[in-house]
Amino acid sequence: MKTILIVDDRPINREYLMTLLGYRPEFRLLEARGGAEALQVARTGPLDLVITDILMPNMDGYEFVHQLRADSMLQHIPVVFCTAHYLEREALALAHSCGVAHFLFKPIEPQTVYDIVDAALSMSVIPAMPEAQDSKEFDREHLRLVTDKLADKSDALRAVNQKLNAMIDLNLQLEIEADLKKLLARFCEAARDIIGAKSSVLGILHPEENQLLHFYTTGLSAAEAAQVKPLAPDGGALGRLLAQRHCVRFMELKKQPQHIGLDLRQLPVTSLLGTSIATPQTIYGWLCLLDKIGGSEFSDDDERLANILASQLGRIYENHRLLAEARDYSTALEREIVERLHIGVRLQESETQLTGIIASAMDAIISVDENQRIILFNHAAETIFGCPPATAIGQPLDIFIPKKYHQAHRQHIEKFRQSQVTKRVMNNLGEIYGLRYDGEEFPVEASISQSGLHGKKIFTVILRDISARQKAEKALQLSESRSRQIIESDMMGIIFCNKEETIVDANQEFLNMIGFEREALSAGLLNWERLTPPQFRHLDQQAFHDLAANGKCAPYEKEIYRKDGSRLPILIGGTILENYNDVKIAFVLDISKLKSLEQQLNQAQKMEAVGRLAGGVAHDFNNLLTAIIGYSQIVLLRTDKQDPRRPEIQEVLKAGERAADLTKQLLAFSRHQVLQPRVLNLNQVVSDTEKLLQRILGEDIDIKVSLKADLPNIKADPGQMSQVIINLCVNARDAMPDGGKLILETDTMEVNEAYISAHQQLPPGDYVVLMISDNGCGMDKETISHIFELFFTTKGPDQGTGLGLATVYGIVKQSGGHLWVYSEPNYGTTFKIFLPIIFEGVEIETTSQMSEQELKGSETLLLVEDEEMLRVLACKILETCGYTVLVATNGQEAWEIHQRYSEPIDLLLTDVIMPQMNGRELVAALGIERPTMKIIYMSGYTDNTNIAQDLLKENVKFIQKPFQPENLARLVRQSLNEPQRSAVVH
Repeated sequence: MKTILIVDDRPINREYLMTLLGYRPEFRLLEARGGAEALQVARTGPLDLVITDILMPNMDGYEFVHQLRADSMLQHIPVVFCTAHYLEREALALAHSCGVAHFLFKPIEPQTVYDIVDAALSMSVIPAMPEAQDSKEFDREHLRLVTDKLADKSDALRAVNQKLNAMIDLNLQLEIEADLKKLLARFCEAARDIIGAKSSVLGILHPEENQLLHFYTTGLSAAEAAQVKPLAPDGGALGRLLAQRHCVRFMELKKQPQHIGLDLRQLPVTSLLGTSIATPQTIYGWLCLLDKIGGSEFSDDDERLANILASQLGRIYENHRLLAEARDYSTALEREIVERLHIGVRLQESETQLTGIIASAMDAIISVDENQRIILFNHAAETIFGCPPATAIGQPLDIFIPKKYHQAHRQHIEKFRQSQVTKRVMNNLGEIYGLRYDGEEFPVEASISQSGLHGKKIFTVILRDISARQKAEKALQLSESRSRQIIESDMMGIIFCNKEETIVDANQEFLNMIGFEREALSAGLLNWERLTPPQFRHLDQQAFHDLAANGKCAPYEKEIYRKDGSRLPILIGGTILENYNDVKIAFVLDISKLKSLEQQLNQAQKMEAVGRLAGGVAHDFNNLLTAIIGYSQIVLLRTDKQDPRRPEIQEVLKAGERAADLTKQLLAFSRHQVLQPRVLNLNQVVSDTEKLLQRILGEDIDIKVSLKADLPNIKADPGQMSQVIINLCVNARDAMPDGGKLILETDTMEVNEAYISAHQQLPPGDYVVLMISDNGCGMDKETISHIFELFFTTKGPDQGTGLGLATVYGIVKQSGGHLWVYSEPNYGTTFKIFLPIIFEGVEIETTSQMSEQELKGSETLLLVEDEEMLRVLACKILETCGYTVLVATNGQEAWEIHQRYSEPIDLLLTDVIMPQMNGRELVAALGIERPTMKIIYMSGYTDNTNIAQDLLKENVKFIQKPFQPENLARLVRQSLNEPQRSAVVH
């Protein structure tokens, strides 16, 4: 077995020879990284052959062989020089002078290696070392070869450095150049200089129409440039280049046909290098370099560099995205500069410039090795990920990728590694996310490139944090969605007008308002002036003036025409949309319902004012009528039946009673009457009233009654409900002077929003409905608007008081109900009364008759009344019945009597409304001191009928003024006969 030592400072060269010779089982292989290490290995054991590089650091191959031959123990070992030095003759001479007979010149064919190794091993005589006098000549020759080699290396590095500086200078200039034409012209010139061509041609195509947009030449005279024209934007070899993205290279163009895509027949061009200007998504054009300076053809390195430059221009052309391409190439340049730092200061300056570009980049730039370990982490990456570079360097890239994306990331990297693509935008993979050092995920845009260093892949990723942009986009989408929802909502009409006042757009709500279809809008048929009645156009002119002066106008009311010619009242306000050719936007609100409600409110306020007046009049009348009726009955009781004055007194009593009926109607209209409602069935009220109607209405009125079975109950005053029915029926009879039909119906109805919208405003819910219809003369709309007004009548003089329907209105409203009327002249009238359903059982009212003796008593009563006539009358009535009566003119005086009177007071009879202290306040005060005292309230009118209704809810006794003496005496006796209360609290 032969032992062979391989000496080379480059691992890849040693690995190649070790692998190649390792296939020969008769060889035992050793390796060393330099001459000094090789001498140590040689001295440790026998060697049969040494294969060594010539130029190595510290101790090169010549020095190594020189020392090897000087050692008597090692001088017999044959040596083979392996070198890439192009000075082959000088190297051979120097090698023979130091005893080396065999050479391997790089690149080396495997069979050549085997042949040279076998020849060296079969040598029987090793060449002798030079004589001492030749040693100096050997050293001089040795030094000259080393110096020549270093000079070659320095020239090559200087050329590389010049290209790097030119690339950096081009990047900086293109970064700040905003004029596209200057940018393309500058690039065309710089590409020629960097690659080393005599001239260059640049063509940019329209991405969609495939037309030539820009065409530049450099290095040609004006006459030559005029002759160079593209034959077709997508024809020939350049057309295939655009389709396939492959570079094209031509030698001896004079022998090539003219299908390359450029007319070069008039130019002495010998070689051409063409590449596409493109991004990963789009091809924009091509770059052609003509005639390589210092050579007959363009090299692979030239092709690679041309590809990079063209790719950079593609990025710049597509929204000036040159920075991303520059970072990719700068990263590769930076790694190359790092490898050459020991060569010189100028390369170090280039590295500093590139590092500055990377450090100042706004996007994160991260480079990883084949094991996905981070080797570069710029300042922007530190800012975005929240991790200092010292911590990030050496860490796996996975620490900045959410765990759920690890597997997909590895698969993508592996696929990218195996492909021939050098760069790729990763956003086509869908949404990708980064992971900050604190664990927060955020969306990113990314591109990746791969390059090689010492035979190993380096991957560089450029990342951009788009969380703020996505948030802004989502906010914009939300804003647009909200704006669209507002515009398309049915809350109000929205229109857009141009300077000619033509409506150019509108939402569906506005079109519904005016009754037009969207086709009329699209055809430009809707003009604001034509939609406006003449009397409102001055308001529009003022609004337009305000818009021009202030950019907005205050809302104002007007009317517009609908398609059917009717008018629609609206409220409109507007503003001007800036940056949209002064388009006006207006917001239109349909106020027809509001106007209707306003009219209803005015009518209700008018009715309320008249009602308050009527109530006040009724109050004074009740006090007077109570005295008239009371004293008339007392006089009648004391007058003999044969007394000739008795009929006159009876007429006075009848007149008082008729006047009392009128005051009741006034109170009913004003809703100041104190009702005593109870749960009842309206069918029973209609049935009881039906018996009286035929006698009241006459035989020429045909009465039909239709009652709904199982009708729910309501809560109302039965007497007042009978009054409502009688008043409506009498009114219907007067509308049918020649006879007719009268229909009374009961039913139930669920009032919902749809019904309310179509008919009237009343609370939704379940109602019992009383319908009274006639086929009489009917009424017009003007008459209907006044029928519930006090004293309004269409009857002749002395034929009506105008209180009938006003009384109906007051009773129904005070009972919590609602009225609806429909009528047309000559077609009759229908009244509907809606009363809320009460889910309680019917209350049975019982009355008991008392004899004159049973009405008497001996208890003590406290009478409180501020009206003197009523106070005297009530006192006489009660004293006539045998009671002891304590009299007070107001609540304060009654309180003082209570304090002075130590005996029991069995019953308090008090007015409700009095000065200083009203009845309820008096009862509340006395109830604590005298808890067993019975209470009776009396009133003819209250400013707040809720007080009286609350009294009835408290189940206390109440008597309505005017009252008859017998009724007062009976109520007092009934109250005193009731069981004692445990307490009275008000």
